[in-house]
Amino acid sequence: MTEIKTLEQVGEVISEVLEKSLPELVGKIIDGKLEEKGINKLEKKIFGSAKEIEGLEGKERTARFIKAVFNRDKETAMALAGKAMTGGTDANGGYLVPDEFRAEVVRMVEDFGIVRKLARVIPMKRDTLNLPKITSSVTVYWPGEATAGTASQPVLGQVQLLAKTMVCLTPLSNELLEDADIDTVGLLVELFAEAIIGEEDNQGLMGSGSPFTGIMSASGTNLVTMASGKETFQELDADDLRDLISQVKVMALPGAAFFMHRNVWAIVQKLKENSQHIASFASPIVSGDASKATGIVGYIWGYPVYLSDKITGTTAVSTKFMIFGNLKFLYLGDRKQMTVDISQDATIGSANMFESNMSAVRITERIALTVALASAFALLKTAAS
Repeated sequence: MTEIKTLEQVGEVISEVLEKSLPELVGKIIDGKLEEKGINKLEKKIFGSAKEIEGLEGKERTARFIKAVFNRDKETAMALAGKAMTGGTDANGGYLVPDEFRAEVVRMVEDFGIVRKLARVIPMKRDTLNLPKITSSVTVYWPGEATAGTASQPVLGQVQLLAKTMVCLTPLSNELLEDADIDTVGLLVELFAEAIIGEEDNQGLMGSGSPFTGIMSASGTNLVTMASGKETFQELDADDLRDLISQVKVMALPGAAFFMHRNVWAIVQKLKENSQHIASFASPIVSGDASKATGIVGYIWGYPVYLSDKITGTTAVSTKFMIFGNLKFLYLGDRKQMTVDISQDATIGSANMFESNMSAVRITERIALTVALASAFALLKTAAS
């Protein structure tokens, strides 16, 4: 051991010890105080350099983004989302989600949602988009010899897509959000994809005008009412289905399908003609890959059948309960802005998040829906008496 002989040497030793040990001691003290206040020390660290953030991919990037939103770390959340500081939040608050998260939600919605899968999806750069349509075409005449033809011209109209904000809310424990990992991201994707699927299908098929008018409520659709005395679903027969098909424009038949509740499908499966069932069944999906799911449960005279719990499944008089038509004539405007926000003070139903040590996770997205050609659809309705 070196003998210390002067005060100068003593000072040098103390300086060396402080230089090596002080940062570590201070760090431990700070970490201890953060833990006392329930703040995860890892998350209070700004995520280092831009290079470190760029190195994160997919669900890991999204998991850290969720933690940053939970901790109200705006700079880190925006950096992880890859959005410019000026465009990181929308007018309603919230943080624009990473593209990977939105892509995963949309993939599930496209795989399992009837409307998202079959409607014509139109990207929107603004909240309002007007699209032209022909309301009536030119007229053909056969003038006699040496007689001038009569001029005519098509009548043009507009289909307007007006984006509205969809809000999905779900409560999650604070512990789950503090420790958010890849599994947490997967859970959120499933929760919000399921909610979006249900609401897009509900508005596209059944919407009554708040905020969108769906196929069942659109004016100008073809209506087939079952014969007098056929007041219930159970009195449905093959002729009613034929009448539906005959009402749809020929140009819309390629790509047309039947849409009904599973209760109605159970009745259709039993219908027979010449001792033969009119419905055939789709081949079962043997692969576990959800992306291969078609959603088709069977066929009626070659037209596919899709089921939706959003369509009426309880029989009653004067009730529309089945759609036949081509969903390409239902337009879905995609504003492509999905935001997330987390609140520890919100109340969902009667549950107070603060009292329950939970947080409300809110996802918002802007979409638009409109029926572009009502005559591409026919609706089946029970008789009034």
